[in-house]
Amino acid sequence: MPLHRSIDSGAFLLDSMPRCHSLLVSIHASTSVADNEVTDAQGATSNRHRWGGAVGILVSLASVFVVGTLVSFSGQAASESLQQTDSMRRVHSDGPFMEIEVTSKVNDGSFSLAGKSIYFLMVDRFAHDVGNKTARCKGGNWCGGTLRGIMAKLDYIKGMGFDCIWITPVVKQPGTGPGAGYHGYWAYNWFEIDEHFGTKQDLKDLSDAIHGRNMCLVYDMVVNHVGPILSTEDVRKVSPFNETRFLNQLDKAPGETFDEYMACMRAKKQNCKTPPQAFAFGTPTKLWGDCGVGAYACLGYNESKVLSGWFFNLGDLNHSVLEVRQELIRWAVHMVKTYKIDAVRLDTAPYVPKDFLIELQAAVPAEIIGEVTTNNMTFHASYQKASSSDAFSGIVPVGTKVLEGILNFPLSWAAPGEFCGPSLNLTKLSEVMHKQLTSGLYRGLDLLGNFPDNHDFGPRIGHHCYPSKARWANILTFTMFARGIPIVYYGTEQDVQGKMGLRDSLWDYGYSSNS
Repeated sequence: MPLHRSIDSGAFLLDSMPRCHSLLVSIHASTSVADNEVTDAQGATSNRHRWGGAVGILVSLASVFVVGTLVSFSGQAASESLQQTDSMRRVHSDGPFMEIEVTSKVNDGSFSLAGKSIYFLMVDRFAHDVGNKTARCKGGNWCGGTLRGIMAKLDYIKGMGFDCIWITPVVKQPGTGPGAGYHGYWAYNWFEIDEHFGTKQDLKDLSDAIHGRNMCLVYDMVVNHVGPILSTEDVRKVSPFNETRFLNQLDKAPGETFDEYMACMRAKKQNCKTPPQAFAFGTPTKLWGDCGVGAYACLGYNESKVLSGWFFNLGDLNHSVLEVRQELIRWAVHMVKTYKIDAVRLDTAPYVPKDFLIELQAAVPAEIIGEVTTNNMTFHASYQKASSSDAFSGIVPVGTKVLEGILNFPLSWAAPGEFCGPSLNLTKLSEVMHKQLTSGLYRGLDLLGNFPDNHDFGPRIGHHCYPSKARWANILTFTMFARGIPIVYYGTEQDVQGKMGLRDSLWDYGYSSNS
């Protein structure tokens, strides 16, 4: 469908995209016609359509045209695929947006993230306790955000229309000074809540408060590694993985002690041979220019190091040890049941053996959405549905379910450059969408998590798109309506000017509902 085709309202978009999400983000696309970016849609830009909702959105019709074109590009095949319905969802269509009723699997019924929208926040950076006057904070130290701080701002998130809240890990972390685990991804004690974030009761109260607003809780889990480890003494501090045999020690020499194995790393030398690093992605070739995880065409790509290597000094868990598998599963099930977690986001999924991921998903009573950071779509999809290479390697039969869902890096990495690059060229984005819709690689496109930016890969889209509010609005609109789960990172809704750092504290920028 051509960009210049005229429409009178959002009906075209809604008819083309029956999976509209209930997210009503406060996007005020107050772009002047003089912005002159989407020239084919200039006439419609000033004719904005106000959709009803929690905050009364204004979205530029330029956004509607762009997204409508993307979802209709593949013709009848894409249309039929998009019009499938999910029996697990109950839909109300009183207004132009379909509102999804949220029910929790761990409470009173079947639950799926399909059709839901997610607001993703870093606990330490989102909101501090009432009365805490901590100044603007960023960098590698604790900033003071807490679970109770989130509770105080739930109405702010609910007011934007989000269905779910995804929080970063809150288990016990190392240290209190610079280099401490303020982000939550360096677990030292899996079964304790770090005092910087709050208490076990605080997490229970937050879960209850979220569910009391008919929203759902997504919790971030790490099963690939522990916190920083430099010695046997460090290992003894980790619970429950307090023995060196619980960690991978690839290329360890016969008779070498663990402390000898870690000597180079402990001395902070460069290019240490042990422990080998998991970033063993090889050298670019003409066939593959981007050597990330899953880039098998890169010369020297080493899957053994990907699975058994370390991230710098983060102790890599050895999933071939039975106790490691058992304790990780016991902990994950404990978290879901104790804190009424509705779904799980799984960190660093491709660095964990796939047979364990299958076991974990089968045991945990919640959908797991894995982080698979690759542009290799066949590799990416294999973490939702096992591929022929998995069968050839003797891991699992072709088509076996691995994880219920995955974060959609192929699509999300393409979007900022397409929408906010030198020219509005959506060719690559449409190619990714077409392949995902038609290739049959994935088990379910509704459980692919789409996002315009996140906590690991910067800069934020406010910076990417600045000074154009139209492009900022377009990429957010695309995220909401693309097939899958829309995910918005905390602060993106406030960062129209592109000034917010990737992990800045939000309280310095405020919680305005009409940014």
